[in-house]
Amino acid sequence: MDPAIIAKQQDDWWFQEYEESVETPEDCLKALKELKQLNNFIQENLKTVQAKLNSHYQAGELDHLKNEKGSLVFQNHTFTFVAGRKLYDFSDCSDITEKEAELKELKNTARSIGTAQEKDGAPSWRVVAAKEN
Repeated sequence: MDPAIIAKQQDDWWFQEYEESVETPEDCLKALKELKQLNNFIQENLKTVQAKLNSHYQAGELDHLKNEKGSLVFQNHTFTFVAGRKLYDFSDCSDITEKEAELKELKNTARSIGTAQEKDGAPSWRVVAAKEN
């Protein structure tokens, strides 16, 4: 991770008003790069911390923090365990895979003849480090 991000984190950077430092187009690009790096770092670490917390929760090691509703209370914050959704794999169901293929074909047809309404997604920026030659 960029050393500038680490330094900013150590300097209680978390709640800095970024708007103050993004006046020029170059400042915006720099800020976007740093924020994307920070977001990736946070997402990776969130998965690790939540997996460890789930283990502690399942082992009953957090029971002493439970309130009357079963949520955890720690440092004036309430933490509520939310079980993951049930997911289903239909790849072995031939009738469903056939219908999905039919639907895909119908969608392609609707797009090509112009009956499907076209909408633009929200614009975004992809940030990738330049390859060194």
